[in-house]
Amino acid sequence: MAIDAADALRWAARIACCGVVLQSLELAMLWREFGPRRLLALQDEAAARDATAMIPPFACSCSATLAVLLGRSVAAAAVVWGANGASAPWLLAVLLGCQLYFIRRFPIVLTNADHMNLVVLAAVTVGLLPATSEALRTIALGFLAFQSQWAYMTSGLEKMWAPQWRSGVRLAEVFQDSPHRFAPLGAFFSMRRNVAKQAAWIVIVGECLFPLSLLLPKTALLVALGAGVLFHAIIAVTMGLPSFFWAFVATYPALYFFNGYVGAKPTG
Repeated sequence: MAIDAADALRWAARIACCGVVLQSLELAMLWREFGPRRLLALQDEAAARDATAMIPPFACSCSATLAVLLGRSVAAAAVVWGANGASAPWLLAVLLGCQLYFIRRFPIVLTNADHMNLVVLAAVTVGLLPATSEALRTIALGFLAFQSQWAYMTSGLEKMWAPQWRSGVRLAEVFQDSPHRFAPLGAFFSMRRNVAKQAAWIVIVGECLFPLSLLLPKTALLVALGAGVLFHAIIAVTMGLPSFFWAFVATYPALYFFNGYVGAKPTG
């Protein structure tokens, strides 16, 4: 089924904003940790200068941070429920600013998913501005597709070059000893190193070859994207990293749309 550039951008915005709502509310519930010398405070003077180099001092207060998180949730929820409305581009522009603030304010919990969220919000904001041409929307989607595939490929190559990943040892450690551990799975992989090695190589090969999905027919592409959704869902549940699910799945509408621009032929 064909999808035009504007619809692909709106779906990317909706998916990303679901993750923004959940992440913002989760952090807002930890507002007590924003205070001095608490978990989510600016840890010391040097870190404060580095992390807030472009943020006015008043914007780092507990009340300001909480207001930004709650406002971010409301704006993102409005995009999810009304992505076709005239206000959506301006709400997305506000969310883009909030994401920049988030990255500066919360370096202690920053992940690659937060940077991907920034990429998604930047692309959909530009692509959905009023009077944006079809060509510019296509460029925005192409940028988003490239960033997604680059992230998958570099992640796979980094794992391939790491002996601990190739042997499956690192995979067992992630589930057993890391802050995002899922002890039962960690114990399972520790006792069955061959299974851990096979699982690690499935991840490595899948990430390295994922860029080739742009060359697949539409039906095969949907299978690859479905596998990607399942992969990120497993990570979200077993590693406690739901932000990766929303940020990376938000790039899939761009991959679906851009698939036709690199030679794939629709099947139906």
